[in-house]
Amino acid sequence: MGELMPLLRERKLFFVDSRTTAATVAEIAAHSAGVPATSRNVFLDDERSVAAIQKQFVRAVRDAREKGSALAIGHPHPETLQILSEMLPEIERQGITLVFASDLVR
Repeated sequence: MGELMPLLRERKLFFVDSRTTAATVAEIAAHSAGVPATSRNVFLDDERSVAAIQKQFVRAVRDAREKGSALAIGHPHPETLQILSEMLPEIERQGITLVFASDLVR
């Protein structure tokens, strides 16, 4: 992180911590280096089943409503893409606005 963050700062980039380990220091390191950063709230497809991905998506929507925003990340697996194509139109009808990850960094 000590070598990465100065490079991101020089290039005026931001960092999203995927929080793949509980011991992550990436977001703290980014902020210490003056790099805008945030971390994900929900990992959509850690378990690659339609039911599990749908459950995580619902969790992300709940977090967005309760906290004002949520950052969900995932992979372009067929199951993930299926859930996104099914559920995104519905949450937009409910008034949830999708934004770029860069809009959530601080």
